[in-house]
Amino acid sequence: MLILRDIIHSLISKTKRMNAKMLVGGLLGGVTFFLLGYLLYGLLFTDAMASCTSCQRPMGEINFLLLGVGNVFMGLTISYIFSRWVSVSTFMAGVTAGATIGLLMSIGFSSISYATSTVYSTPTCILYTVIIEVIMWGVVGGVIAYWLGRK
Repeated sequence: MLILRDIIHSLISKTKRMNAKMLVGGLLGGVTFFLLGYLLYGLLFTDAMASCTSCQRPMGEINFLLLGVGNVFMGLTISYIFSRWVSVSTFMAGVTAGATIGLLMSIGFSSISYATSTVYSTPTCILYTVIIEVIMWGVVGGVIAYWLGRK
């Protein structure tokens, strides 16, 4: 009976550690998404993206709380996938997996948005978005995988 209790305790402890790692990885990913979003969308590609859409909010009107919540949930999504489904645990594997997920997701979402709304004014805007998102998802994937792979 004592052995069974020790096995159950070990499994619960390991699960708690994995859940904590996944949550911290998601938070790190969310912060990384937020910072990269500001750098890429807010500073480097501001003019290119401004010519792509007329519905983007000015910097002063952005709801940063909701933006942060969205970024954290995107980080949690990657962290969950890496820790539960595919066991990605090195920086370079995370960059590759993150960039691949970002490529597929951004082409899908951008194409649908262009086809069904006026979010993007030209197909070139899809290309800008895909480039930015692949960079962001790749870096975030690397950060999360590095965290998950730590001993």
